[in-house]
Amino acid sequence: MTSKDMFDVAIAESFGDFFQDNLEIILDRIIKDDTIKEIPVIGNIVSVFKIGKSISDRVFLRNLMNFLFEIKDIPAEERIKKVAEIDEDEKLKIKTGNFLISILSRLESEEKAKFLGHLFKKYVQEETNRKEFLKLTYIVDKILWSELIEFSQIEKLERSVDSILVDSLISHGLMTIQEVGSVFGYQGGPINAELNELGVLLQKQMHEYSQKR
Repeated sequence: MTSKDMFDVAIAESFGDFFQDNLEIILDRIIKDDTIKEIPVIGNIVSVFKIGKSISDRVFLRNLMNFLFEIKDIPAEERIKKVAEIDEDEKLKIKTGNFLISILSRLESEEKAKFLGHLFKKYVQEETNRKEFLKLTYIVDKILWSELIEFSQIEKLERSVDSILVDSLISHGLMTIQEVGSVFGYQGGPINAELNELGVLLQKQMHEYSQKR
């Protein structure tokens, strides 16, 4: 079974109210109790991905479950359809299953996994397009979650005040340099930058995500 096939199986699963109330308890039992595999949904995912008890497996399963929980109210057929749309785009040459499984296996923050689920939900609902979803997913994987939180809370970014954050946003493609000059003794450094379309979109999605918490 390919990563795409495995991901299709995972996103086709359904999450009920039971998981809404008990998700963290269930996840905390993963490494301690083999009977967890007998629970519907969890058992299917564990068997499909051949997840064991290693720390890396536990991290991946936690991230996957948090990602899936964010999209639980989207019908499975709609989720599968959107994944197929990305896979069928010859220009992108991306297999969604491979892409997301790779990212979910290494995310350092559970909140990132939940936020990626939020972004996928917005893509399924056609509030973002496929390229925006993929670009934002890639950026969220690379940037620190603390920087994303800070980014979402600042109304106006100024490099003279927020130089570390602004430089990070520039390097991740969320801000575009508007002016260069002498900065801290260096010639040709950015002294003014503005949010680009991708940055505005990510900040909007962070605001929407934060309001749900």
